[in-house]
Amino acid sequence: MAKKTGSPWLLFLFALPFAGVGVGLLFFSVLPSLYEWQSMKSWQPVAAQLTHAELKTHRGDDSDTYQALARYQYQMQGVQYQGDRVGIMSGADNIGRWQQDRAYELQRQLHQTITVYVNPDDYSESVIYPDLRWGMLGFKLVFVVVFGGVGVGLMIATLVGRKKTQARQARKEAGQALWLQEPDWANPVSSGGRSGFYGLLFFAVIWNAISMPLLFVIPDEVRSGNTPALIGLLFPLVGAGLIVAAVVQFSRWRRFGSAQLTLDPWPGAIGGHVGGSFVVSLPHHEQPDILVTLACLRSYYTGSGKDRKRTEKVIWQKEGIAAQTPVQHATRVSFHFSVPDNLPASELADSDYHFWRVSFSAPLKGADLALDFEMPVFATGATAQTAGVESDQHPALVARHEQQLDQLLNARQLPDGVALYFDYFRNPLGKFIGIVFGAVFAGAGLFMWNSDAPAFMAFIFSLIGGGIVVGCLYALLNSYTVKMGSRGIYTERRILGVLVRKRLVQPDQVRYLTLKKNGSSQTGAKTTEHFVIDAQLKDGGKIRVAESLNGRGLAEQALESLALLSGFAKQ
Repeated sequence: MAKKTGSPWLLFLFALPFAGVGVGLLFFSVLPSLYEWQSMKSWQPVAAQLTHAELKTHRGDDSDTYQALARYQYQMQGVQYQGDRVGIMSGADNIGRWQQDRAYELQRQLHQTITVYVNPDDYSESVIYPDLRWGMLGFKLVFVVVFGGVGVGLMIATLVGRKKTQARQARKEAGQALWLQEPDWANPVSSGGRSGFYGLLFFAVIWNAISMPLLFVIPDEVRSGNTPALIGLLFPLVGAGLIVAAVVQFSRWRRFGSAQLTLDPWPGAIGGHVGGSFVVSLPHHEQPDILVTLACLRSYYTGSGKDRKRTEKVIWQKEGIAAQTPVQHATRVSFHFSVPDNLPASELADSDYHFWRVSFSAPLKGADLALDFEMPVFATGATAQTAGVESDQHPALVARHEQQLDQLLNARQLPDGVALYFDYFRNPLGKFIGIVFGAVFAGAGLFMWNSDAPAFMAFIFSLIGGGIVVGCLYALLNSYTVKMGSRGIYTERRILGVLVRKRLVQPDQVRYLTLKKNGSSQTGAKTTEHFVIDAQLKDGGKIRVAESLNGRGLAEQALESLALLSGFAKQ
């Protein structure tokens, strides 16, 4: 049940200072600097006498800042003028070595003639270096984008959310059912493609705003001998990857984002059917099999403080193949599942709530099909008016699972049972991502060892990063052999061909084969459950007979096949 939340105006007031910092810095620093940079392109070069030059250092508790100072004299139309402006941006800073380099350069030219640039409309305005400091501009843009983006975004979200809350409250007072109170649950249901694109774009902008200034700082650090600073290049690389992902998401949204899912029945029914259809503007003959995944999920927060994050947990999930029928020059995609009667219903978004999502995916030329719909599902027991073959019973799904199992299990029939071989590099993508992630952590730890960071922090980062790398390498480089049948169960685990463990269990010690969830992973809005199959023993122990099974449907079919081929019962 939804909990009463605080006033939205508190969030609005909280966001106001953030927006003020970002917007204020934009209008009072960034934009004026850009305007002056353009204006100074028309300023006149004039000879001037440099009378003073120094580098002023401001000592701080955490770091020092520097400021190049100068005074000079010049004449315009017989009138003597004095100036002290060094660059476009004033004040002290430690972004790069601009202040130090300009101060040393001016000190070498002290009491000599230098070139300054004078405003032709006001001879009292002059500057020595009219070039824009891109590193400093990028540093300021970090605050503009991060503080301004977060602040303005929260303010807009507060206003939009307030309007939705008012509309929902009006429907509630009118005595309408819960699924009639939420505007986003109206039939047909809109895809989350647009919000997904905007969310990814916002995150990509924030990440790049924070990381891009490193490109201006790292070269100076490397030149000064701080080679480990090159690790910082990983952050702009991640930013580039986020931009690519945002472009891909945008192309998908432009191609399919306007799809509307018409539910049948509406709302989806716990203890009945969940189904519906939508139309995509692609010829029917060009469509491959479309994988559909229906999931009931719990969304909640874990951790506290800065470690607080939203987590999704799969309560129930089923996969299938969507049916396709031609509609003029397009294709109608439909799905249909039977849902157990013991699952939680949809709830309004809160700090801890349940929701239902159906996802469609298929590889296509150009942007792949990837659509997600969040829908209302309640315990009405209703059935579909146009129900056909259930999506999880589609013949193409059974064939797909058989092909996947053939590739994964490498099953070979024996006179007394079956032999399985799980090869190296199973599900490699996730492991490679883990290796990169762990290497970043370990690299950060290495950087800390060579800096003034606390030793325990360097140890923790190195330990976590190294552990992730070792674990992922083990998962990539091990193979597993299983023989099971009338003579029992025999297993071998090898790493790069070297035997590290073997087990033998007599057939009379085996009770049954059982399916066990071994975790889950999330890519975008799609959550994939991972399973293993264990043989439960009479002494309470167990022995692994199959692993790396992705998806409940695939795992259930694997359990059925292994029970049939080995002769052991299944739970």
